[in-house]
Amino acid sequence: MPGQPKTLDELMVGIAARGKIARRLTTKPPVLYHYTGAEGALGIISTGRIWATDAAYLNDPSETVHGRNLIKEQWAASKQHAAVPNALDRLIGGFVGLFCRDMSDVYSTYLSCFSARKDSLSQWRAYGRSGTRFCLGFDPEGLAQNGYEFVLLKVDYDRKSQEQRLAEFFNEIINDWSGIDPSDVGYLLPYYEWLESELLEFVVSFKNHAYEEEDEWRLVRLDSIKGLSSDLDFQAVRGRIIPHVISAGHERLPLLSVIVGPGTAANGADRSVRQALRKFGYPQTIEVSLSEVPYRP
Repeated sequence: MPGQPKTLDELMVGIAARGKIARRLTTKPPVLYHYTGAEGALGIISTGRIWATDAAYLNDPSETVHGRNLIKEQWAASKQHAAVPNALDRLIGGFVGLFCRDMSDVYSTYLSCFSARKDSLSQWRAYGRSGTRFCLGFDPEGLAQNGYEFVLLKVDYDRKSQEQRLAEFFNEIINDWSGIDPSDVGYLLPYYEWLESELLEFVVSFKNHAYEEEDEWRLVRLDSIKGLSSDLDFQAVRGRIIPHVISAGHERLPLLSVIVGPGTAANGADRSVRQALRKFGYPQTIEVSLSEVPYRP
């Protein structure tokens, strides 16, 4: 159990020593896979960049809403269980309530999506709606190192796990504040910035269990709309203007393998991919193979 700090400085030192609570997860898989169409695959290989899409335009309509609702519910449960004083509830609970409101006008959450599943039928069906599909395999450590202020997070689909992680998080907060009189605390901005960062990471890594088959990992960056990113760009996709930014970039990305999607063995896609990899300076050790999934797009 954490100690009982007496000052805000001691509180922040204790938090820094524990590290990022939201990222206490399992080790990364050896390869993360990004499923995309021909245009996306060529763009990634030729530019050395991976784009992150605004979460508001992803396929899950409850994106970020699920996590915010769960945070609000779990704080209510935690404060009742621990008999949180009114002063502390006004201090922390007030911030949690404000945070859990609709943040679409405040935050733009940019994500690049990957899967731990290789050659997955559900992923082939979901991505690359026409033409040849591709599955690009990346080294997770290399992705994290190449990211522009991005963090790599594993998506949690299990509601019980989500509730437990939030309960542990709020219990740590309550324990931390047990040695402080909230009415005596002055400058709270550093603590609120930390709290906001932790809660945002929970929001973007919690998803509804219906999407569990994706087995998703995410490169994530959170920006304020008030300060537009210098790399902000737009793409017209199926009649919508989609904002995106660069999530990873290098002359050569940490690419390990390329799988050509099912039903395309006869069109020479594997040959053209090998040529593109050589053209843009990727090592010949990158494995290019055909999907083994019996699926006709």
